Amino acid sequence: MENIIWKKTTRNILLAFLLYSIAGFLSSLFAGIGDIVSSFDRVNYFYDYSYGTELINYWEFLGYMLNMAGIAGLVLFLIAINRFIKCQKDENDAGAVRMIRNSYILLIIGMLVGYLFLVGTIIKHVMLLVSYILIIIGYSRLSHSPIIPEKGRSGASKLMVCAILGLVGSLLGAIPVAGYFIECIMQLTIFIIAIIAWCNLKNNAPAPDSKDITAMAIKEKTKHGRALTTLVLTDTILGLTVTLLFVYSTYLPHVEFIDSQLPFASHYSQFSAIAFFIYLIVFTTGRRGALQLSGAIIMATISLIAVINHFYPISSFFTYDFETYTIFYEIYNIVYILLTLTSYILLVLGTKVSNMFRITVVSALGINFIRSIISMIILANNDYMYNEDYAIFSEVYNIIYYVVSIALIAFCIIEKHVLKKSAATELGV
Repeated sequence: MENIIWKKTTRNILLAFLLYSIAGFLSSLFAGIGDIVSSFDRVNYFYDYSYGTELINYWEFLGYMLNMAGIAGLVLFLIAINRFIKCQKDENDAGAVRMIRNSYILLIIGMLVGYLFLVGTIIKHVMLLVSYILIIIGYSRLSHSPIIPEKGRSGASKLMVCAILGLVGSLLGAIPVAGYFIECIMQLTIFIIAIIAWCNLKNNAPAPDSKDITAMAIKEKTKHGRALTTLVLTDTILGLTVTLLFVYSTYLPHVEFIDSQLPFASHYSQFSAIAFFIYLIVFTTGRRGALQLSGAIIMATISLIAVINHFYPISSFFTYDFETYTIFYEIYNIVYILLTLTSYILLVLGTKVSNMFRITVVSALGINFIRSIISMIILANNDYMYNEDYAIFSEVYNIIYYVVSIALIAFCIIEKHVLKKSAATELGV
């Protein structure tokens, strides 16, 4: 019998590795292009007095976005590595993977500390050295596992070689000019070897035992519920991030693209909408049952409309005046939130989740819908002009939105544990 949990966990590790590696490379590339582009008009480019804020070009913005994607990849990598610890059948193997996980945490802390001027740079190099040594030891121990098949162990050996190359590359990288090219070659070599290594580990899993079979049964029973909580979690985090960026847009740079200058949050929300739409397409293909599929299709459809509206605002097809634009925007917002609420109601009704989770999700979106209605009433009483009452209401709502979003994130995490426990009880574990 195939060890499905091992294969899925190592696959997730590989995907997370690809995400943070490719995103990190592209982030550096685009940031470099951005520096070159901005150097042509450095005096007038970086500060625009009409906005009173810093300006960045689109290449630099893409660098920021990919840097965020890289951080997300690292987080997913650590989550997957943590799950990989639970896949180990030998305590020594579990200890080796635990050491690798802790080493990556130390590596990330070291990179962050490096921003603290001279002292931070010294501490960073010490932490990087220690973390690389621990990673080498961890993979070395895993390569001598008595449980993992020979080809799987060879994958661990390759990862140990990657860690050694990473350590040597970071040391040689300190050499002026030549060090940069040496490090780039090392990183490319590490990237190729690491992919082969994780594929070796993925395709050569230890035979499953009764514990693995039970875990697989629990995952199968909870897969739809876990997919829904992950969808809610993703949607909430993206929405919360966009809201925070808009609230603090005054302190963030504006992005120069062709002849337009828009706040950082506006461009970020476009990328978030595209990412969420792609995620929804993947989510929809795995749905079964009329309610689940209907809810997923409605959500994917309105998400596509939101993406199109970002690039080609529907309001631009109407005769432009401020009142018409405001009315249209508010009506569009109400319809969008109402359809989102409808799709989530269908999804939570068609998926096996707790009643508390259903109430939480519907209540959170219900609050958003009520906010849109109240906004429309306030604007209607003021000839559809944004006034002080609207501004105060928006501030109050933002605080409520933060609290509700944090609560929703907490409930998503709790619900996964509830689903797992419920499935285990059904299976008599």
